[in-house]
Amino acid sequence: MDLTSSLDYLRSAECFDSLRKDPYWPKWNSPWWHMVLLWELGEAQKIPRASGGAMLEAMDRKWLRGYLPSELPENVNRQTDMPCFCGAGIIEQVLREAGADFDGAVPWLRGWGLKYVLPDGGVNCDEGVYLEKGSKKSSYQSTVALAEGVLSRPALTPEEVRFLDGVANYLLVRELFRTSMGEVVDLGWLQPKFPRFYDYDTLRGLRYLARWKTRLGREVPKDAVADALTHLPEKGPVKTEPADCIMHPAHPGVGLGHGKRAEWFPLLKTAVALGTVPSGKMRDEVFAALG
Repeated sequence: MDLTSSLDYLRSAECFDSLRKDPYWPKWNSPWWHMVLLWELGEAQKIPRASGGAMLEAMDRKWLRGYLPSELPENVNRQTDMPCFCGAGIIEQVLREAGADFDGAVPWLRGWGLKYVLPDGGVNCDEGVYLEKGSKKSSYQSTVALAEGVLSRPALTPEEVRFLDGVANYLLVRELFRTSMGEVVDLGWLQPKFPRFYDYDTLRGLRYLARWKTRLGREVPKDAVADALTHLPEKGPVKTEPADCIMHPAHPGVGLGHGKRAEWFPLLKTAVALGTVPSGKMRDEVFAALG
């Protein structure tokens, strides 16, 4: 696959101008999305060091350190002035694999997400669940993405290990696509997504469990993952669909890009058509650890 257009963009003045304004927006054509897609393609090491460093600087400068309404200014824009759990977890993986000094540049972000772990073991980007009358229920999407980021750290604290174990338990007791009451959350999760960005599917959950097992020496009960595994072909291509989030190009964006149609970039268009190869590698990793 030709990565040239995205790599050239990440070296360009346009990239650095964008990062001076915001680390994340606009969708889907800003440095953030080029970097995340390169990572999903297994090419994070090709992200230019300069743009990776500029991304970290933008995150540190732009993002507030809180999450709960009581921790933030009254007029905060939650979509542009602070990280979300899924975003923080994903960009941490991307930049660590790219060789950026994540801990040195944003040391505060390492402990940020773990302050908001809910009683069921996960987190939720919907701040309403944290309010006094909120549900206190975690989100698969927010939880797994944040946990992936924590699991990517070269050394883990006891608190981080407890969080990773809690996330594994969250997935296992729900069989990766059910509620705590055993109801299916979304049958669409059984269909692997690519490009995925922050969307959840059962293949993503299975890969987390595979890496958690390998990294921490844990056991994964076969009956808890059996149903999810039966929907994956053990060999051959893995049929994929693009993540739901990127299939809405009319997304107006927020802040930067507000009022404009969301844009795709050349590598994203190519990756949507490619689909199966990265997901096949992920499937092979899952069956090697869990099958």
